[in-house]
Amino acid sequence: MLTAAAQSFALTNAQAAIFLALVRRKFCTKEILHNIVESRRWTHSTPTDRKIIDVMIFNIRKRLKGCYVIQTVRANGYFMSPNDRRRSAEHLLGCLEVTSDEATVKKLIGASELPATDQGNSKGAQAASRWRS
Repeated sequence: MLTAAAQSFALTNAQAAIFLALVRRKFCTKEILHNIVESRRWTHSTPTDRKIIDVMIFNIRKRLKGCYVIQTVRANGYFMSPNDRRRSAEHLLGCLEVTSDEATVKKLIGASELPATDQGNSKGAQAASRWRS
């Protein structure tokens, strides 16, 4: 799936991982996205600045060319509308030549609640609750 996202939209592997997180989850905090970037780095390399996420989202938006909209929840994180998540899941499944029936799409985007650790963050939880469907 990661390779399909990277090749389809000409994204780096790290950008593709962030894009997939946005497809799979209803809301991603900056911390979640930063952890994705950090988990893909060499073990002994210097940690990245958290602002790298803003730069990567900017670059992903540029590569998507308006096909799918990544929206910002100021100072909290990012999300895609349910319609954009569904369309992007169908697109990615098509790239893998997998039938994008309802069950397969739901499996890709279905289980996407905020983890328990993020629900304690009242600002982030309140912002994310506005976009839950």
